Amino acid sequence: VNFISPSVIVGFTAGAAILIASSQVGNLLGLAPEESVSGMAAIRQALQPEMLPRSAVSVLLFLLTVGVFLLIRRFRRRWPALLIAMILVSACAWLAGVSAWRVPMVGAMPAALPPLSMPLLSPTVLQGLIPGALVVAVLGLVQAMSVARALATRSGQRLDSNREFVGQGLANVVGSFFSSYPGSGSLTRSGLNYEIGARTPLAGIFSSLVLALVLLAAPEAGAYLPIPVVAGVIVMVAWSLLDLTAMRRIFRSSREETAVLTASLLSALLVSLEFSIAIGVISSLIFYLRRASKPRVVPVAPHPQRPNRGLRNAEKHGLKECPGLRILRLDGSLFFGAVDNVERELQRLTAAPQPKRVLLVCHAVNLIDLAGVDMLVREAERLAQEGGELYLCGLRDQPRRSLEQGAKGSRITSNHIFGDPAVALAALAPDCLNTSN
Repeated sequence: VNFISPSVIVGFTAGAAILIASSQVGNLLGLAPEESVSGMAAIRQALQPEMLPRSAVSVLLFLLTVGVFLLIRRFRRRWPALLIAMILVSACAWLAGVSAWRVPMVGAMPAALPPLSMPLLSPTVLQGLIPGALVVAVLGLVQAMSVARALATRSGQRLDSNREFVGQGLANVVGSFFSSYPGSGSLTRSGLNYEIGARTPLAGIFSSLVLALVLLAAPEAGAYLPIPVVAGVIVMVAWSLLDLTAMRRIFRSSREETAVLTASLLSALLVSLEFSIAIGVISSLIFYLRRASKPRVVPVAPHPQRPNRGLRNAEKHGLKECPGLRILRLDGSLFFGAVDNVERELQRLTAAPQPKRVLLVCHAVNLIDLAGVDMLVREAERLAQEGGELYLCGLRDQPRRSLEQGAKGSRITSNHIFGDPAVALAALAPDCLNTSN
């Protein structure tokens, strides 16, 4: 989950919001479920002469729902705007007798709770469900953690990701015995709960109990609920999923993150929501590996105005390099993906007529793998053949151990490895420390 970047979340959520909203075109135009189509086909069907009155009334109900919701959100943000809008517009529709216009209704709900049932666990069923179940689990965890992180930032609470994962998993395992849908964090309800003062998970329990009471006590209420009103509620929920502020910030700050967001969004719209997460993660990893595979190799030199003549970028600060010694700073780990680029830079920066004695400063190197060790050994051999030597300094514990174990028997011995750059310069170029720029 940590490899799923915020840009992937924003793109995926935006794609989901657009798909949710577009799926309501037939509903807001008053098409019954059995005749409902999507997109332009729904609009053409709604514009037929015999459908036009019903569609006009349905669109009016949809707009009223949206309008009431927006007014309540503007002046009473703590009120349950979606619920109030749905009840008010449905009551007005019942008083106005919209049933005469054949506006479709949701219909009465069964007066019963989801039945107790045993999940099917046969090998055939599991084989068919596991790929989709894995995707659903990942999406659920991603959505829950994105919501939890956002609310934890606002409330100042400490977030335990492992506990969140275990809690969500247990809830879904128990729910599977009651015919439930997969559960996750809600981008809308969690934010609403926080805004109206909820502080503990008991808020979700109380809302579930109220819903169960409504289902048992007033299941016929759905018979008075117009489908265009529900479409208005769903479209507003979809609109709330669009994080336009985050999208603008991503577009302005980074072309790479913009590409990740765009890939996630387009794949959600053109392929599938499940695929968009994979595309987003792959895109993020590609950009990360691209950056990691090209660590900078920078010529540095002692700065006369720094304590102990600390090393600084020679070109940036206009510093003279040490005579007979090329000092290069490696800014990044030396692993198999970065070996080719680093080797190419080393050869370019130490080509004739540059000095053949080279000191590689490795303070920023967190990792050297076997491919990195082999590359350093090759460079040491190359420089030796040209009458020079390769030295290293500033190695951390892990890179130093890897180098000492992997380079045994090569030209890189303990005499070529120094702890501190100042010690290395004192041994290799003492005059460089004593002269001024």
